[in-house]
Amino acid sequence: MKLQSLTSFIILIALSATVFSACKKNNDVETNVQITGITPDSGRYSTIVTITGTGFSTNASENLVKFNGKDAVVQSATPSQLTVVVPKGAGTGPLSITVGSKSATYPVFNYILTVTVSTLAESATLFAYGLTTDAQGNIYNYGPSGNITKITQEEEASSFAQEMSGFGGFGITADTHLNIYASASDSCYIFKITPEGVVSILAGDGHNGFADGHAGSARFNYPMGITTDSNGNIYVADFGNNRIRKITPAGTVSTLAGGGARGFADGTGSSARFNSPYGIAVDGQGNIYVADRDNNRIRKITSDGVVSC
Repeated sequence: MKLQSLTSFIILIALSATVFSACKKNNDVETNVQITGITPDSGRYSTIVTITGTGFSTNASENLVKFNGKDAVVQSATPSQLTVVVPKGAGTGPLSITVGSKSATYPVFNYILTVTVSTLAESATLFAYGLTTDAQGNIYNYGPSGNITKITQEEEASSFAQEMSGFGGFGITADTHLNIYASASDSCYIFKITPEGVVSILAGDGHNGFADGHAGSARFNYPMGITTDSNGNIYVADFGNNRIRKITPAGTVSTLAGGGARGFADGTGSSARFNSPYGIAVDGQGNIYVADRDNNRIRKITSDGVVSC
């Protein structure tokens, strides 16, 4: 009897330990994190966003929320709802939440960049001849005297590339590597500015005229609009020469389209005619679009130099 009682006691202890272990393991399992919605799904920095879902920690600091990779402040938390503050410079992108080892992602929050112009620069600077943005959402304002103002995602304005002051600005564009290119109509230079603000002359010898060839000896006649394609080629609306010029990454300047004489004619290369080409843009397929000012037309140029209306 004693042996039987002892055996039963040992079995009871083992069963109790198993049950305790199973309960403990069950309690340690983290709940999956899910996002069912965000309100609003767009806004500027400091916007309060309500996130609904499951698996959130009631301890606000244990919920790691990121807007497009930027940390956000969590103001309050329940297991099914968080209120967070949109961080500065977040940009448009996914919203993610991590709680412990669990995480969830909402496809996209649309970040609205707001700029109060009167706080960014003096009115003289804001008399812009050209505006562009880079891949990081920074804005560049090109003034008539050649001054460039950079406005960041954090809405901070600063002078950029001061060495260009006095050359007479007009067109401005950015490439995928955050380099800026600017056409100085008065001095007939095409400038390149690195992300660090280092200025160099990309093309032009500083004299009005027309000449293709090596970038350093090429000539432009009041270059106006400027754009760049995905391969790093630069295109310039050469206003005074009635031509569309191309500058390759290797530094060779050529004429993509236009014969030099004022007029209107579709065609290929030099057989086409423009009348004071002004603005210029490029699409994802490499087609060029030109605002042909005195012809009152928008012209299309393929990568092979075929011009049409």
